Amino acid sequence: MKLDEALTQVIEEFDHVHPDGQVDVNKLDEGVLPTFVTAESGHQLHYTKRSLEALLHISHILYRASNSLPKILGENDYYAMVRQAIADCYASGDFAPKVGGVPNGKACLKKRLTEAVAALTTEFTHSFPAWTMNVEAQRKFAIGPVVFLTRDKWLDSVHFSRKALQYFAKRPGKRDTDWKRRVRELLAGKARPSKPWPLADWVYRAIKDAPSVLKVKVTGSERALSRQRARYAARTALDCLALLFQDAEHHAQFVLGDDRVVPVSGSTLMESKGHLWIPGSGLKLRGWTGAEADAIAAVASPKEKKLLKSAGAVIRTLLDPLRSKHPQLIQRWATALAVASEGCRETHDGLALAKLASSLDILSGGGMEKGIRAMLLHQTGRKANDVMVKGPAPMTFKEVVNRIYSHGRSQFLHGNHVDLMMPFDEERRYATFLARSALRTSLARLPHYAGPDDPKAFQTM
Repeated sequence: MKLDEALTQVIEEFDHVHPDGQVDVNKLDEGVLPTFVTAESGHQLHYTKRSLEALLHISHILYRASNSLPKILGENDYYAMVRQAIADCYASGDFAPKVGGVPNGKACLKKRLTEAVAALTTEFTHSFPAWTMNVEAQRKFAIGPVVFLTRDKWLDSVHFSRKALQYFAKRPGKRDTDWKRRVRELLAGKARPSKPWPLADWVYRAIKDAPSVLKVKVTGSERALSRQRARYAARTALDCLALLFQDAEHHAQFVLGDDRVVPVSGSTLMESKGHLWIPGSGLKLRGWTGAEADAIAAVASPKEKKLLKSAGAVIRTLLDPLRSKHPQLIQRWATALAVASEGCRETHDGLALAKLASSLDILSGGGMEKGIRAMLLHQTGRKANDVMVKGPAPMTFKEVVNRIYSHGRSQFLHGNHVDLMMPFDEERRYATFLARSALRTSLARLPHYAGPDDPKAFQTM
């Protein structure tokens, strides 16, 4: 359906449902809740099923016709904007035959949408409760645009508007200036949430579970898309931090407050011969579990500082691709990191292997087993038949890659391995080591790369 046809269909439905400018409820769709908007003139305009179908085409056509819109707001948010703008144009008479009908209305619609997009607030600072290394408790710490703060330092950095403080004050005409003190008392267990203190209680509930807060400033996007971009930046920062360590478990320990992760504690209940065993228990700790001095040392060594600097450049490019000569390559690395990190957090070995091997495939430029092998051999300086795994059943690099990708990942995802109890613990260990090593090596080499923005660049970088 073309744009003019879709607009004509919406106008025909509006005319049919709103004779004489008022809604005729007998002409609305039966059995469904009405979809209506209030135009700026105050008139309520109802969309029928037929007009909503046309509206979907209109929104999609206009959204895809712009190169800049996807960077500013999501298509669903733009759809709501178009729905309102068409109603405003119709109520204002912009589609009336005497002023030019659909061609005139289309021009007015585009003008309204351009003005609405330009009027959007596109600079936001987002905060995310998180479990981190807790370096921020000892010193200022950031990875690129992602600032790590303790809850106390975060409270010092944020402020409500005067209007909000007055509106939620306990007494009319006063301001709730003590809300930060009350939040700190709640966090320390010296007070309990209560209705007369809504500002403090809302903030307390938002930050009470995690000991730290990540703060990210994003420009150029509407609120919902801005938060998605900020969360991606924050999640990437935590995974970059986990990449500094040999233990892949850190990917499950450095997490955002809203991440889907394994519960902190778990229990096992089991019976045999009709009797219950003593319940077992286990802990999956979050955040840094070592000494504070070790945390500082881990991010302060020259080698790790260079990696974190490179990670910061990656995250800045994710938020502003135009700042880099290799935006596609950097996005590829970040996507590979995200997939590998999900693999590290995965509890099922088969699913974990699929994600980790897929991460290697993404990083190597989609070359499958051959591309992965080429990348790993280039990064390590080894040959395909060099032994990688020693022991009673030694394996070469070529054999390991085949086992994790063709025998493991591909067979699992293509449905050839349908037994979820099939053991993949060895393959998972190999894939975890190789994926994280490849990501770390690629991150270290990125700042020195001067070649083209080619998807297979990591194979030769």
